[in-house]
Amino acid sequence: MDTEKLSQYWSKYKAIFNTPEFEKHEYYKWLVLEQCYQRWNWNADDKAAMFRNTFDVKGPKNLWMSGQFYPTGIVELFFKIDPKDVTSHFEVLFDETKELDDRIQSFIDFTASYLPKLKQVKPEDIIENHYHGDLRAISLYLTLQYPEKYFLYKHSMNKAFCEAMDLPKIKSGQISNYAQYLHICQEVLKFIQEDDEFLIQYKAFCDQPNHYDDPFLHLLVQDFIYTVATYLNPSNKVSYWIFQGNPDIYDFETALRNEILKYWTVTAYKDKIKIGDKVILWITGNKAGCYALAEVNSEPEIIEDDPDNHLWKNREERSKLKAGITITHNLVDDPILKDDIASIEALKQLKVGNQGTNFTATRTEYDSFLEIISPTESDLYFTIKNSLDQKGYRLF
Repeated sequence: MDTEKLSQYWSKYKAIFNTPEFEKHEYYKWLVLEQCYQRWNWNADDKAAMFRNTFDVKGPKNLWMSGQFYPTGIVELFFKIDPKDVTSHFEVLFDETKELDDRIQSFIDFTASYLPKLKQVKPEDIIENHYHGDLRAISLYLTLQYPEKYFLYKHSMNKAFCEAMDLPKIKSGQISNYAQYLHICQEVLKFIQEDDEFLIQYKAFCDQPNHYDDPFLHLLVQDFIYTVATYLNPSNKVSYWIFQGNPDIYDFETALRNEILKYWTVTAYKDKIKIGDKVILWITGNKAGCYALAEVNSEPEIIEDDPDNHLWKNREERSKLKAGITITHNLVDDPILKDDIASIEALKQLKVGNQGTNFTATRTEYDSFLEIISPTESDLYFTIKNSLDQKGYRLF
């Protein structure tokens, strides 16, 4: 690992640690994990109750719940089906005498096999939900059981950190990604342990009431990696936008179904919208919601003719200043409606519904939609999806 580059990122991290910016984004982890570790006890007689209680905390639950990713809730339902069997599979996962990759594969197979069984508990729609047994969830359980050995994991975080540090690229769908990530964490940990001055500051932070004391510095390591991947990575310097449209003026649904929506009207931020920016396409009206995600492929310019001119219901509203877009996720047949996201904390400040066509958004908002519609952040998603599809089950 490039220690010079690591040192540069570490200096930037220290500059924002325990500041208002830090409190806004990641501070919650020390508060909720303190509650989790206080409650986690795998020796408890009633493991199902212990498991449920562990995650019934005060504060954000982002570490195990986002969009339609809620693995702990799924496991709670597993316990209702067969608590002894579920316990035995956790025992295998926690058996340190066995190879880590084998334990992970075993747990993946177990969660996949239980998806159809959930019909017994919630017959209407459970199998329609996204897969919940990926490395992100497994790392959570391992970290609770062995906080001295394991680290919280997220595929997108690992991938972005490797890119920022010029480390070998990682691929989705490989169990070995977690072991590789653990190796990275150990290298980062050794580096951090040499900073005695900061560690004094960090210990004082952890000694505050209701804070997780992080005795092995593993949460600090994870938070540093996440911060580099999410906030400090130069490749993340894209902007996020809401492109909003009125269905009374333009037939967006037809444009999306016919795949001819190539441009979007720009009435604001014309000097800031740039190639590579990410876009939430929001349609107003009786069925207001997100109908697609897109990426800007050309900066705003005057477009005289384009393939969707005939879809304008009100020609007077048509503007010639447009940004080129590529639809990356077409949701026209199953949009994420406004009511669907009402309970999602990360989307409560979404700038939609006001008059206009272009509004700023945040990466968190964009990623929230991405997590709702795309389970590809799950390392083993495609492997499990293919397996279940062959058996006639759908993941989403």
